[in-house]
Amino acid sequence: MTMLNELAQAIAKAEVDVASGHSILVYGPPKSGKTALAATIAESKHIDNVYMFDNENSWEVLLWMIRENKLTPEAAAKINVIRIIDSKDDPYAIDTMIKCLNSIRSPVYLDTSDGRVLPKKPSTELPEHVIEFQMSKLTKRDVIITDSLSQLSASALTAACPRNVSDFKPGWDEYGLQGKWLTDCLAIVQQAKYTNFVCVTHEILLPDQDGVERFFPVCGTKNFCYTVAKYFGTVVSTGTKMKKHVVGSSSVYSDKKLTGSRRGISLEKMAVPSLAALLDFEFEPSKEQNKPPAKPARPSGNILDSLRKK
Repeated sequence: MTMLNELAQAIAKAEVDVASGHSILVYGPPKSGKTALAATIAESKHIDNVYMFDNENSWEVLLWMIRENKLTPEAAAKINVIRIIDSKDDPYAIDTMIKCLNSIRSPVYLDTSDGRVLPKKPSTELPEHVIEFQMSKLTKRDVIITDSLSQLSASALTAACPRNVSDFKPGWDEYGLQGKWLTDCLAIVQQAKYTNFVCVTHEILLPDQDGVERFFPVCGTKNFCYTVAKYFGTVVSTGTKMKKHVVGSSSVYSDKKLTGSRRGISLEKMAVPSLAALLDFEFEPSKEQNKPPAKPARPSGNILDSLRKK
């Protein structure tokens, strides 16, 4: 039996070493802990860098997590926040995402204070708030977080519409262009073999094929919402119950929620759910591992310092 256990551990270690990237979709109603759960991916021992494309002021949640010791200083130091100040008059979030995800042959230069891609590399040394980003240089030790897909969808639709017509109503062409842009982004998420993705979005109640209403992740049109989960290896639902946040990732978690994980991790069984378990997938929940993490002496991290300067 001991030999079998040793063999299983050796196989698990080998799987970790050669594992391709993993894509995770986190969805749920507002204020159900989606962003906080997404940030726990930085706690993974297999992750060195996290790039958070924030178009919903998610950085405020990160600061709260640091203050409340819900994110260790080591994990917080891994997170690079790219704030995208998207608006109806200037819907550039979709442009930023497309350029970053397609930076295969050459890098792009991102202004982290507003999430804009610079037209060219600065001629002098990179300013403190500008980073070089190249998709093809990311590895399985990197994570891209998009928070949120629902806001990115709104940006895509607004960008597809003419902005000099105040009462313009989108039609077939505009929704078609929105769908193309979102599909282009999600196809990269689905096919990326050498890095990891976490996408956060809201939920919508829709009738399923059997006529029963169920919750689906929001992305694009209602018809697109039915298919968005197929682009992800793990689909996680968040919610509230008895005044507590609840999380589920197994395919049998709820009849009303679309969930499932190709890595067989059931976050609902963990006392302190963490997305790190999906990357540290030799992880096996136990009483010892389910204990809440010890509080660090004092919260710190580059994310806190950088955001204070903005």
